[in-house]
Formats: sequence, C-alpha cells, structure tokens
Amino acid sequence: MTMKGWVQILVLWVLFLGAMSGCTGPGKKAKRAQRDPLVFQVTPAAFSGSDDADIRSLKAVLKSHIQYWKQQDEGVLRFGESHSIGTRDYLRSLQKIQWVLEKEGISELLSYLSNNFVFLSVKEVGVPAGSAFFTSYFEPLLDDRFWQPLYETPRDMVVVDMEAWAQAFPRWSVWQNRSTEKKSASAVLRGRLISDTEGQLPRILPYWSREEIDAQGVMHKNAQILAYLDPIDSFFLQIQGSGALKFKDGKVLRVGYAAQNGHPYTAIGKFMFSVIPRSKMSLQAIEEYLRRLPAGERQSFLNRNASYVFFRKLKGRGETYMGTEVVDGRTIATDTSYYPKGTLAWISIPGVEVSGQSISRFVMDQDTGGAIRGAGRVDLFWGQGEEAKKAAGGVKHKGELFYLFPQSALGTVAPMPTQSSAGN
Repeated sequence: MTMKGWVQILVLWVLFLGAMSGCTGPGKKAKRAQRDPLVFQVTPAAFSGSDDADIRSLKAVLKSHIQYWKQQDEGVLRFGESHSIGTRDYLRSLQKIQWVLEKEGISELLSYLSNNFVFLSVKEVGVPAGSAFFTSYFEPLLDDRFWQPLYETPRDMVVVDMEAWAQAFPRWSVWQNRSTEKKSASAVLRGRLISDTEGQLPRILPYWSREEIDAQGVMHKNAQILAYLDPIDSFFLQIQGSGALKFKDGKVLRVGYAAQNGHPYTAIGKFMFSVIPRSKMSLQAIEEYLRRLPAGERQSFLNRNASYVFFRKLKGRGETYMGTEVVDGRTIATDTSYYPKGTLAWISIPGVEVSGQSISRFVMDQDTGGAIRGAGRVDLFWGQGEEAKKAAGGVKHKGELFYLFPQSALGTVAPMPTQSSAGN
C-alpha cells in the first residue's frame, strides 16, 4: 500500500475513535452546530448621524469588495435561516451604494440607505438588537533585531480536510460546514506525519505546541525562518495575524497569516487577574506585566496559549480572511459561524473617543480571529504602528452591530443545503 493509502486509513481511524467517544468536533464549542438555527431580526435603518471615519476609506473598502464579488461564482449569502441573498444581487447593491456615495456624497447615501435597506441583527432572547462587545486589532511595525525565529509554514505539516471526509462518509457529517481554526472556512485538522521508523506504519500526530516550538526548539529543521523578533512581539504578532518587520538596513518586510498549528487559542489575560484588575486589562497592561517577568516565568505564561501561527511574505497590506487587504477603521472580524463575509455593516460604539466623538461608521465584515467567537463578538481593525497599537489596546466596549440588507430581498430565503444526519 502507498503512503497516501496508509494516511487515509489512519485518518479514518482518528475520525472513528472521535465519533465513538461522543466527540462532535474540536472542543466543547463544536456543539453549537446542534443548537437551534440562528434567526436574524429586521430593524428599520435609522442613521442618527454621519459616518465618523475618512470617507476615502469607505470608498476604498467598497471598491475592493465590488472587485471581489465580481470574481466569484454565483452563490448565496446567508444570515442564519431567516434571510439570504444571492451574491450577484448583493454585488449590485454594493455597486449602487458606491454610485450614490461617489456622485452624491455621504449625506445622500445615508438617505438612500434609510429608504432602501434594513438592519439585520441576531435575535437573541434577553439581548438588545445588535448588541455586541467590541475589541480592536492592528498591524505592528517590529524590529528584526532579536533572537526568536518567525517561521514560515512548516515542511512537515499535513492537513486533514474534515469536510471532504464528511462528504465522502455520511456518518462524519457532524463535521460538515465547521470552521475549526482562524482562517479556515471548513473543518481541518493539522498535524505532522511521522514515517521514519523502520517497520512501523506512518503516524499522524498533533502538531507541535507553542511550548515545544519556542521553548524546546523543535522547528529548526522543519521551517524556513523569515526574521528574528523579540519573544513578546512575536507572540502578539501571531494574535494580530499580520505586520511589518523593519530590518537593520532599513528594508521593510510585510508578513501575514499562512497557517496555524491546530491547537485552540487561549487568551492568557485570564490568568493575570490576580495582578491586573479586569477593569484595567488591556494589551498594554499584559505586555507591561510580561516584560517585568524573568524569561522562564514569561515563557510559561506564553505557553498557556498553545496556538501558534506561521507566516508568509506579503506584497501589500495585511490580508483578511477573504484575501482582500485590511482597511484602517473599516475592516471588522467576526465569527464565520454567524456572519457572512464580504458584507456591509454599521457599528456604533459609545465611549470610544475618536476626534471628540464615539465611533459610528460603516464597516466591511472581512476577517475572523481565534478569540472572536459567538454572535456578540466583534474586532475592529484600527491600523498600523505604535499609535494604532495604543488605540486598539484600549478598546473593550459594548456597542451595536447591524448588517445592511436590501429591502427588495426581504422574504427571499434560499433553501438550506441538505445534509445527511450523523450515524447514517
């Protein structure tokens, strides 16, 4: 039997054991797929004021997504089971919005949207319409002058496409349409193939954890090194997902997410409440505390987040989950299980001071993140550099999130795809 054949058999046994043990997916949160279907409620559009961000950035994000949807095949954007719209119809809606903004300006656009669109938000019992908790992320600008390697995708990594297995074997349909990691639209497992033991069958093992990679140095033969960073900078770069590295000769290298080691993301801040009060917890507070620790104790804290991100070189700005570039103040990251990507939304965040007023603007849902889970979590991309870092680190606010949906498409719900039930 070929190596590929043995790998397929091994993977099938992994799936079989998982099913027999009652496992429905990676981690307890995978049970969400068995809950009641999401329902989005309709709220009439009622804009209380103008967009507070640079209108040029709104034009830029509209342009990039119009180009994106032009290149895609016809599909359906689903807002739970209650509302859906064909991607071609949605493209035409974005084009109309772009035309009004370019020809008439923001004031006329607000009027046009109020008359032709509604707000959609997840309907949850006891939760106000559109309620969400906002944080913010950014692109760091880092110096290449330290000792911890920043790695490209490892050469020994293998990916098991769980969705493909679910389609081939009905009993594994519980894995269908799952997103199991930050940038994957479907369920995948990442591991390493061990095949160098004579007389034994190849094995697939979980990929190395953060502790094994950073503290035990297991990667020196498995991946190309892009740069050398400060350990804390490297840790937060992995959380942000993209950034720019400045070398001693003045050259700048942009890097973005390439792959992840398959381990679940853990926020290390929750282990620091004894030294950082909840009310003062922020990126800056966590970094300041870590930098005061001895190297060994600091690494122990970092190791609590076993998730590890690998990078690739970028030609331009950081790339989102969709492959489009991030846009300062306009890109948001949400849970792909709840919200369709490439859709226009409106956010309001009281209490975040930007140019003397709270945030109230149009945004494009383009991204996702390991810590962004659930219908009530939103991450706003702030920008690049130290100022963006300071601003983003202080965003921990309740606000509102609504998706713009054409009135003309109300009531045109496309049928959900049929799936085989588990165990058949």
